[in-house]
Amino acid sequence: MVAQIGCELKTPSSNTGLKCQELEGVSRLESGIDYFMGTSTFPDWQGFEQAVNFVASNFGQHLIWENKPMFSGITWEATVKTLDGLKIGYNRLDSGGIHAWFCIPGTLFHLVNLRDGWRCLLGLGNKYGFKATRIDLKLRDYARRKTPLELFGECQRGNVARKKKCEIAASGNIGEELIYTLYLGSRQSEEFLRIYDSLPVHGLDAIDWELQSRDEKADAIFRSLIKIIDADFEEIGDLIATYIASTVLGSVEFIDRKPDVRLSRQPRQEWWKEFIEEAGGQIRHSIARSSRTVEKVFTWLEKQVVTMMSALQQGMGKVDFRKWLNKQLEISTERFRPYHDALVVECERYLRMNF
Repeated sequence: MVAQIGCELKTPSSNTGLKCQELEGVSRLESGIDYFMGTSTFPDWQGFEQAVNFVASNFGQHLIWENKPMFSGITWEATVKTLDGLKIGYNRLDSGGIHAWFCIPGTLFHLVNLRDGWRCLLGLGNKYGFKATRIDLKLRDYARRKTPLELFGECQRGNVARKKKCEIAASGNIGEELIYTLYLGSRQSEEFLRIYDSLPVHGLDAIDWELQSRDEKADAIFRSLIKIIDADFEEIGDLIATYIASTVLGSVEFIDRKPDVRLSRQPRQEWWKEFIEEAGGQIRHSIARSSRTVEKVFTWLEKQVVTMMSALQQGMGKVDFRKWLNKQLEISTERFRPYHDALVVECERYLRMNF
């Protein structure tokens, strides 16, 4: 059973108001939302202001409106902030609308119970049309099944699946014990797992597993998270906690690697099987990649291809270059895949709409 990070019930294991399970013979788990970042476009100032006030009231925040620019992905001409870390950037559009960016850190999610934090995301997604660009989910393991160093050893022995890259980082003061953090997956990718000892960081005797997702993967998790509504409202916090725990554990596998055995048939390690069972299973999010739009293809051609083609034309002469290019274009049609056929249709539609 998974409890909720951010609940009001205090326990002997927590000095931050966290709720945790204390069932005899059962390891304790907590899960919660640890970060959200997303964007939306509002038709007018009133809609934008309603969304800002909605988030502020949900977390009990006093808003500070500043007419100062801020950079996050793009430059936002003005900002809204709170002392607890809420950040909002916005730009006024020529149409009279507002393009806005919201950043809600873990410090705010920990001020409320998981149900209320989820309700805030539900409103942002369903009422205000937000698209998530980053979301962090946390699973806290009070059983301390494996430390970051022990898990790094599993990486070195090749006993990790669903992630291709691992990295161990250490920090601390000279003369003091180092604090280790394990990263599974590239930190430049759409998803990676961060695992560290919560004791020196948060004062809690546990191992924290944090799944950081961004871009399309973040939005897929966000969409699934706010669809959890087919339950009694009083019980929905438990459903959300289980969903988060299962999503975190679904991002990786720890196996007993056997020679000459396909990866899909490699047996799970026993501690990992027990971890998954206690968390309520695994949930994996696969993203259906859409083909590039015509605009993106044009941009790629302009940046990566056109300059080289221009040099070839100057070297070969226009006539010979055009003959060679036309011949290559005819030959290449034989190598078309479904993606290229779809791009032909999309290009025809693009021309009808723009020319």
